[in-house]
Amino acid sequence: MKSTVKTLAGAATLLLAAAAAAISIAGAAHAAVGCRVTYTVVGQWPGGFQGGVRLTNLGDPLAGWSLGFTFPDPNQRINYGWSATWSQSGAAVSATSLTWNANVATGQSVDLGFIGSWSGANPVPNPFMVNGVRDR
Repeated sequence: MKSTVKTLAGAATLLLAAAAAAISIAGAAHAAVGCRVTYTVVGQWPGGFQGGVRLTNLGDPLAGWSLGFTFPDPNQRINYGWSATWSQSGAAVSATSLTWNANVATGQSVDLGFIGSWSGANPVPNPFMVNGVRDR
């Protein structure tokens, strides 16, 4: 009887260890994150420009996104934009999805843009962050 109890106790211990390992592995899994951001100066004139941004989802489907970047020149400003809620604090810029373009399937792109102003120089910003992760 003692050996049967020991065998059952040993089997139970092994089952618990296996279950704990499975939970640990499942808990460590993360959704694949990855986006590519393409920034273009669509047009430029003295003191102003139009910026175009294409966000392409390379990872799991997105249910909402936030784009962030920093202008290299402190005189670059967003005046107004479209296809996102745009904001700027100092040189830091953010654009957040709208209800109609929040869901981005794998391989799908979202195009957004803005009218900006500059003086001195109008360099291209880099890097870009999507949902807190650097673009590829």
